[in-house]
Amino acid sequence: MKKKIKDIRNALKNETYYCALALALTLPDICGQVENHLKAGDRNSYIKWVNKHIEEKDFQTPFPGFEKQRFTGEMCYSLRCKVLHNGNTDVKNESLKVNVDEMLLTFPGDKNYFNGYVYTNDANGKTVTHLGIDYVCKSICEAVEKFYESWEHKEDFDKYSF
Repeated sequence: MKKKIKDIRNALKNETYYCALALALTLPDICGQVENHLKAGDRNSYIKWVNKHIEEKDFQTPFPGFEKQRFTGEMCYSLRCKVLHNGNTDVKNESLKVNVDEMLLTFPGDKNYFNGYVYTNDANGKTVTHLGIDYVCKSICEAVEKFYESWEHKEDFDKYSF
C-alpha cells in the first residue's frame, strides 16, 4: 500500500495528474476489501469505506446553499467508475443519489485552479462542482495512509499488490 501511495505522490510531483487520480481512486476499493475481509471489492464496501475514513471537513463547501452536494462515498465511487471506465467526470448517478450537474477537475497552474472542492452556479443556473485533482488525490492518500497505519495485520494488504 505504501508503494501505491508513494507512486501517487510522485505522479503529482511529476504533474501526471490523471495517472495519480486513476490509482488514487482504486485505493478505497482495496481498503474496503481489507476492512470487510472480502475477496473482491464491491460498490457498498467502497462507499462505506470512503464515508467512514475520508474526512468530511476536507470536502465541505464554504458557500451557503450548496449543502445538498457533498463529496461523499457515493460521489467518490461514481467518480471512480466514470474516470476508470468512461474516461470522464460525468458523476451524476440517480441510483447513488449523486445529483451533480457538472464536475470539473481543476489542475495546479491553470487559470481556474481551485485547491479543494467548491460549487458554483454557471450562467444557465447549473451547479458546477470544481474539484482540485491533486486535492482529491492527496485527501484519499492521507485517509488510506492513516487506515493502513492503524491496521494491525499489514499482510492483509499483500493480496492486493501487483
